[in-house]
Amino acid sequence: MDILSSVGVPVFAEKGSGGGFSIMEEYTLSRAVFSQAERNGLLNALGALKAAQYPETERLIEKLGAVFRQTGTSDRIEIDFSPWGSPENKGKQRLDLIRNALRLRKLISFEYVNAEGGRSVREAEPDRLIFRDYTWYLSAFCRKRNEYRTFRTSRMKNVTVSDETCPERPAISAVKNNAEEPAVKIVLRFNEKILSRIWDLFDDSLISRMPEGDCRLEAELPDSEWLYSFLLSLGSNAEVIEPPHIRKEVALRLRGALIYYTD
Repeated sequence: MDILSSVGVPVFAEKGSGGGFSIMEEYTLSRAVFSQAERNGLLNALGALKAAQYPETERLIEKLGAVFRQTGTSDRIEIDFSPWGSPENKGKQRLDLIRNALRLRKLISFEYVNAEGGRSVREAEPDRLIFRDYTWYLSAFCRKRNEYRTFRTSRMKNVTVSDETCPERPAISAVKNNAEEPAVKIVLRFNEKILSRIWDLFDDSLISRMPEGDCRLEAELPDSEWLYSFLLSLGSNAEVIEPPHIRKEVALRLRGALIYYTD
C-alpha cells in the first residue's frame, strides 16, 4: 500500500466484513508514473509482441500511446518474424481461437500435420502458448496420445473450440519433454566457413573447436524431417558424428539425391 501511495495512486481502506483496500473509482493512470525511458520501453516491448502476432496488442499500443501522449514510438523498432513473401497477419485468427480456448479452459479440436507430413485429428486441452525460435507453440494435453504434447500452431488446421470445459491437470513447463517429435543428441563436425550460420541457430556454449581446425556442435534437437533438411542443407561442409541412425539416414538421402545429378 505504501508503494502505491508513494507513486500517487489513491488507495483507501474500508472497515467491516465487506471491507478491504481499494483504489478510487475515478482514478486514471497518470503518465507521470512512468519515466520517458519506461514509456518507450513499454511501447517497444508491446511492438515486439505485436510482431509475434499476439492478439489485441495493436489496440493496447494505441491506448497507451494516447495515455503517454506519444505515437509512433514503437514503429521506430520494426520486428517481423514472418517468412519472406508470407501474407500479413497469417495465423492471427488461429492464434485468437487458441488464446480464447486457453482463457476459458475449453477443449479444442484440429487437424495436425507433423514434420513428416502425416495428418491426424486431435482433441487437446490447452495448457499454455509458447513463443520459441520465432514460432508459436501450444502445449496441451492430447487426448489421442493421452499425454502432454507440444504442437506448432502453424501446423494446426481447422481449429475449433468446443463448449466442453477442460478438467484441471498439473501444469508442465519444459517444452523439450513433451514435444511431438522426440529429442535426440546430435554431434556434428562442420567447417569453420559455415560457423556464422551455426551461430544463427545455436548458442556458443554448444560449439567447440576441434584440434584439426574444424568445429563441433553438440545439441539436442527434434528427430524430425526438419533435422534432416537442416543437415542436408549443410552439404559437404558438415558431417554427422552421432547418433549412428541419423548419420546412416543422411548418407542414404545423399545417395538418393545423386540419382538426379548423374549424367
